[in-house]
Amino acid sequence: MAPSSTTRRRLERAVVVVNAASNIDGSTLANLADLVRDAHARGGIVILDAAQAMAHEHALLRGTDADAICFSAHKMYGASLGVIVTRIDLLRSLEIGFVGGGMVTDVREDSFDLVTDDPGALLEPGLQAWGEIIALGRALDWLGHVRPGGLAPREHIESLSGRLFDGLSAIPGLVVLNHAASPVISVYAPKQDSHRLAVFLSQQQIMVRSGHFCAHHELKERLGLPRSCASPSDSTPLRRTSTGRTTPSPAS
Repeated sequence: MAPSSTTRRRLERAVVVVNAASNIDGSTLANLADLVRDAHARGGIVILDAAQAMAHEHALLRGTDADAICFSAHKMYGASLGVIVTRIDLLRSLEIGFVGGGMVTDVREDSFDLVTDDPGALLEPGLQAWGEIIALGRALDWLGHVRPGGLAPREHIESLSGRLFDGLSAIPGLVVLNHAASPVISVYAPKQDSHRLAVFLSQQQIMVRSGHFCAHHELKERLGLPRSCASPSDSTPLRRTSTGRTTPSPAS
């Protein structure tokens, strides 16, 4: 769907920050190319939150003209590390409000010199997380050649996601937020506390995430979810499952 006229007016010299893939149901930003083109045409920039997309929908990001892509290494089987990939012209245009560490080449009594030949250094005021960076490199190498059950990763994940979506949808009393199968599926049980369910599943070696997934406003205020629950708290959270390359295939 193309941006509306109201959206286009708001894009005038705007900093547009959007999810490339939803934290809630894994749905992707279908009009990404149109959004980036319209924002750039009006002097704006686009920053993508690709935490979910980098793990499951990285093809969406390949060749994008967005100005910056942000993602988390732990979503890709790496250590805890935040990563920002930016266009060089955006880096050079930044007005830096902090100074230190790897961005300084020399210090005098009343002045200092900044790195001039490495724009990326402008975002490194402290010691870089070298251990986590090395771990991410190894994780990327592994992602490049792993074949779960002999299948291509996407084929493996699509198969598991379909089975999981169908299975969860068939459970009485469980509300599935997704309208279709996805690597990211969120559910809640109106008569059960999601945190408690997450603990019980963990005891069965099933890892899930309980909470609002950094989407409190969308879930609670826009969608009014969950609509009912057994807990006296009105903010009883949801439960989210994610399928990935290490998720084993269940026996048929």
